[in-house]
Amino acid sequence: MTTTQKLTDDICLTLAEHFPDCEIYTEKIEQGHTKPCFLVTPEDTSITHTVGRRFMERYQMRIRYLYGGDAPKAECAAVKALLYRLLRDVRLDGAVVHGADMHIEDADSVI
Repeated sequence: MTTTQKLTDDICLTLAEHFPDCEIYTEKIEQGHTKPCFLVTPEDTSITHTVGRRFMERYQMRIRYLYGGDAPKAECAAVKALLYRLLRDVRLDGAVVHGADMHIEDADSVI
């Protein structure tokens, strides 16, 4: 299993723990999906040489939330606040991966 897949799985486990009523998808969502739900997909990966034999790996993940309630703005605001806290530190193979340069965009109550 690749690091990208492990990271995707660990993010999904974290989301499932804190949002037990949400479906979590890791592939393209087709019509007829359940709301509320998350879509977790890996984007870009980069490796940068730092010092000596050390390298820094960066994994860009896209996490979309599709609301399911009657108050989409309030629901998205609450989810947005919690996502920052949950994804700041993610466990990966017993180590902690730190979220950095996180950006949340609210477009028509979809984050």
